[in-house]
Amino acid sequence: TQCAWSTVEKLAGHKKGQTKIELFYFFPTGWIQRVISKKNEKDLCIWWGDDDWFKLNEMSQTASAQLMTSRIQELGYADVKAWPIYEQDKGEGRVMYHMIHATDHLKAPELMDKAYRKLVGTKEEIETIDMWELEHLLR
Repeated sequence: TQCAWSTVEKLAGHKKGQTKIELFYFFPTGWIQRVISKKNEKDLCIWWGDDDWFKLNEMSQTASAQLMTSRIQELGYADVKAWPIYEQDKGEGRVMYHMIHATDHLKAPELMDKAYRKLVGTKEEIETIDMWELEHLLR
């Protein structure tokens, strides 16, 4: 919660050639409710970009990651996915946060998938939150 939403917007607005700058946003889904309970409302509004941050108090980890992924997708990225980061190596233990990767580069999603699987392992299907797929499934 130390990165103001206006900073995320400014970064997402930076374009070099045909693509935006890639974003890696570490969203603390494992402890977001605790963080929110200890911050003042003004700081939370600056971090979230408006006063809707309170919705996170009622959400599961997956739902809060989906919400943040959706917000970043609205900044115009071609591909946005949230990757679960676990408390232990090789995908063991509980999810501590989600690393949200936003990109316009055609090869980046495939490279990110390979890097993540190498780090975490492929013991089971990795559940990423892919907003493009979600939007097309809901149509």
